Amino acid sequence: MSHIFISYKSDDHDYAQAVAKALRANSYTVWIDARNISGTDDWQNEIQAAIDQAYLVMIIMTPAAEQSPWVRREKNYAEQSKKPILPLLRLGGLWFSLNNIQFIDVRNAPLSDPLPARVYAALLRHAPIMLPPSLTQSAQNNDPSLMLRMIPDLTDLAENVYSPQGLAARRLLADFASQPDTRIGKMAQAALTTLPPLPDEEQAIPPSPPLPIVKPVKAGRSRRPILIAIRVIVVGVVLVLSGEILSFIHYIPASNTPTIQPIATTSIPLVVVKPSDSPIPATNTNTAVPTTFTAVPTKTLIPPTNTNVPPTPTPIPPTLTPIPPTKTFTPIPLTNTNVPPTPTPIPPTLTSIPPTPTLTSIPPTNTNVPPTATPIPPTLTSVPPTMTPLPPTTVTIAAGTTRTDSFGILQVYVPVGCFKMGSDPTKDPNALADERPQHTVCITHRYWLDQFDVTNAAYDAFVKTGGGYTNDLYWSADGLNWKKANSITNPVTCTQFSSEYDQPRICVNYYEAEAYAKWRGGKLPTEAEWEYAARGTDGRLYPWGDTFDPAKANVNSPVSKTTAVNTYPAGKSWVNAYDMSGNVFQWVSDWYSDSYYSTSPTNDPVGPIIGSSRALRGGSWLNFVPVRARATYRGDGIPVDHNYNIGFRVVIGVAPNS
Repeated sequence: MSHIFISYKSDDHDYAQAVAKALRANSYTVWIDARNISGTDDWQNEIQAAIDQAYLVMIIMTPAAEQSPWVRREKNYAEQSKKPILPLLRLGGLWFSLNNIQFIDVRNAPLSDPLPARVYAALLRHAPIMLPPSLTQSAQNNDPSLMLRMIPDLTDLAENVYSPQGLAARRLLADFASQPDTRIGKMAQAALTTLPPLPDEEQAIPPSPPLPIVKPVKAGRSRRPILIAIRVIVVGVVLVLSGEILSFIHYIPASNTPTIQPIATTSIPLVVVKPSDSPIPATNTNTAVPTTFTAVPTKTLIPPTNTNVPPTPTPIPPTLTPIPPTKTFTPIPLTNTNVPPTPTPIPPTLTSIPPTPTLTSIPPTNTNVPPTATPIPPTLTSVPPTMTPLPPTTVTIAAGTTRTDSFGILQVYVPVGCFKMGSDPTKDPNALADERPQHTVCITHRYWLDQFDVTNAAYDAFVKTGGGYTNDLYWSADGLNWKKANSITNPVTCTQFSSEYDQPRICVNYYEAEAYAKWRGGKLPTEAEWEYAARGTDGRLYPWGDTFDPAKANVNSPVSKTTAVNTYPAGKSWVNAYDMSGNVFQWVSDWYSDSYYSTSPTNDPVGPIIGSSRALRGGSWLNFVPVRARATYRGDGIPVDHNYNIGFRVVIGVAPNS
């Protein structure tokens, strides 16, 4: 079987022959027409047979080739046969008919070295090869960048320990790993440790320690409630033992200006026993009252002793009702003896206990004392040190709730949840290999997702007022290297397909999308975050259900370009996100691997640690079949490339306990 079919126009004969020579030198078999038999039945039959036998069809893109009827027929037949197509842009610009396929720019490649490293990385996905020692030596001595780009694809090949190609890829990785002090060697060592053992030779390649993987820190519960409880206990015990508690229950002499007895300078934080339904009203008296030890009902806030922070978001209104006279008028003399607590402290209980009535009469007061004159003493009910305080209350937000962030961008709320990621062939006949196996994924964190794709207006704000291309702080290390190496000072514009302020921004590469997201205080979503927001927990095939509906998405666009981001409200996902199907593909943060689902973790997967292309989700206006509009469809793109049908949206995490 031929590995690669080269489609080209005769005007580009020299470059096509240089490509064929380079591929053959690297052990690929190539079919390329070099005979003058065009137009005959034999020639047409031979073309068809060659495409049938090919792993991949490579199209050399030039203006002459775009006008060639035979190049178009070869392309169309390859698409009908579901052959992978790899366009190489040699001259001119992009072809409309190939704009939905990722191309590689070879316009500056010399005939002596016609294929850049990215071509070989792309070929490894589709055209298996027996990797010869000459390729290893060439990569190690002449082109380290080629070797780095090949490692992820070599790893995928090497997972098949029963194929010659897999063994060859493993040998090449082992050769790369023989340089342990280099970045290449460390990446190869890390890749080798992930591979299954060879049959009957489990130690054929000694494993090496993998590179450290930096995982995102998961939001956990705050320790602040525990620290608050401990501080309250300690301060309360000190006050009781030292007699300072009397400072709370002293006699206030009659005066035009009430005096406030100072207490300890260390403020005691508010302790929330349970969200308050009926806060304790403030009370005042001119008579010293012995402290009673009444259990506080569980639906009551214990007010702070020396803090101006109210126990609830709404300040407690002061009571203006004077204390009614009691049945007897015997005053209670002030005592200088510390009043001990009741013999048995009453611990907090989850069941409301009515207050224990005091047996001592309180004399009437003739003057209403302002409620702020005397601080309310703390409860003397002992709190056992082993009690665990209730966690702070978390506001419940419904899925799909909208908000406007600080940049004026609408976002939708996505809650924690688990779902089936990927495709089940028994339910979806269009399930592709890289969408399988279907597996359970749990998103353990909440987040806000842009309700719409990033628009031209939003991206212009990043460029013009945010200093997007002048402030290096927004750019990742790889993105900054790309920007500086190519002297990038402004974005690419593709106004023929997106010109209005409310249309999605296109022709933005991965690094630019990543920088914009950082400027907004967020990031690009992971594949898992994106798919969860697109299809929810019921396993729907499209954001709106299981049946494709052209009225709900800009797919195979009747206007041949993008549409305003709010055009298809009927196509919203379960969290009210628009255009999760169609309009533009969307960059996500994962490196792409067609076999990642076989090893994906359950909780918050973030994709492979290395790769050569980034994942794309969502389909676009250029898709001519609804297969690519499914919520499970996975595409990929080279991070530096711009495309007419690729945009993005941003994710911002939700702070814990908010």
